[in-house]
Amino acid sequence: MASRSKKWAYDEEAYTIYLPDSMQDASLCLDVAGQSSKDGASVDVWKCNGLWNQKFWVPPGYAPITTWQDNTLCIDLPGGKVYNGAPLQIWPCNNLASQMWWFGVDDWRIRYSYNTDYCIDAGNYDSPGTGLFLWECNDKKEQLWGYDANHSTIYLSNMSSDESDRCMDALGGSPQAGDTIGSWGCNGYDQQKWLVQWYGDGLRNKLPQRHERLPLSKDGDVALEEASSAGTPESVLV
Repeated sequence: MASRSKKWAYDEEAYTIYLPDSMQDASLCLDVAGQSSKDGASVDVWKCNGLWNQKFWVPPGYAPITTWQDNTLCIDLPGGKVYNGAPLQIWPCNNLASQMWWFGVDDWRIRYSYNTDYCIDAGNYDSPGTGLFLWECNDKKEQLWGYDANHSTIYLSNMSSDESDRCMDALGGSPQAGDTIGSWGCNGYDQQKWLVQWYGDGLRNKLPQRHERLPLSKDGDVALEEASSAGTPESVLV
């Protein structure tokens, strides 16, 4: 019985979290006691009844992307408003849908959690400092991203050989709430480092390959270094 009480299942249509082995018909659900909406309300197990206090949203792998320098700051879609050209910003992490992203799984796009038809787009990346925005997902290279787990950089993964590398950058240097997120030549500085909690499907051969420019000294000297040994992605649910 103890092992059964630790096994949970999720009904995506009813939004309920239930014990699949309870009374052979999954009749016991996770329940907010007393239908309370107050902070600190108790959560218990109760007979499934379809009421609102038994409905939970369990995102399928969506997670925030935070700045490496300050992991309390997240990539944010202001107001959660989805449209072509919607700008992105850095904002204090709040666990709302406007900060949840799906990175990768075969296509290496960064999709918005509440409408996965929209992806993070680099736009005119040839102009350094151009802000990133949402756009309907397409096959253009402005939406194809890679993640270097060794150096915590998110980069445009389908650049041609005659183009300079472009990395996701917290424009303005030290990340602060309200800052614009854009693309910039990869330089290895902290404003280009991100903590990605969920990306890809865990297969090494799905990682886009590229050469990465890494700083070797304080005076900004850089050298080309192969980034194809970035390691196997790890999936972490939050």
